[in-house]
Amino acid sequence: MYRLHLSAGFFGLIALVSLASAAQGKDYCLFDQTVSSYVLVGRGFTIPAKGACKSWIGFTAQNGFNSPTAGTGCTSSDGTHLDLTLTTSFPQSGGDVEFDSIELSLPGQSGASNFNFLSGGTASSGSPFPMVGQVCNKISVPAISANAAEQQGPVGGGLR
Repeated sequence: MYRLHLSAGFFGLIALVSLASAAQGKDYCLFDQTVSSYVLVGRGFTIPAKGACKSWIGFTAQNGFNSPTAGTGCTSSDGTHLDLTLTTSFPQSGGDVEFDSIELSLPGQSGASNFNFLSGGTASSGSPFPMVGQVCNKISVPAISANAAEQQGPVGGGLR
């Protein structure tokens, strides 16, 4: 009897570890509906509970660049909106920076992004762009060659 209990507990532990590993295999992606290459990937991000906030750590791989993104996502107290403020840098394009302010309606996870872009000391902004959020499979952070910026041209808000 003791062995059966131990085995059931062991298999239960294995099942929990497997579920945790599967959950870690997912990210949250924000898709710009006007520029298909602009996808913001939040590593392991999940929509916060009502009235809660979570950190966003991730990247965008637009044009094959490794462009880190960080910020915060908060769900309204009534659970009807997810608001995110994200900052993305584009090191391979001379240090350009984009600031995204995104509002998604819940549960549909669609809405809009307003952005401000800073390049070489010059700021620009964009009118609202339609955005959709959803759970997505792991996307690889791109490998960058030494001359990728010269080959690719401008990135970030300049293309939006």
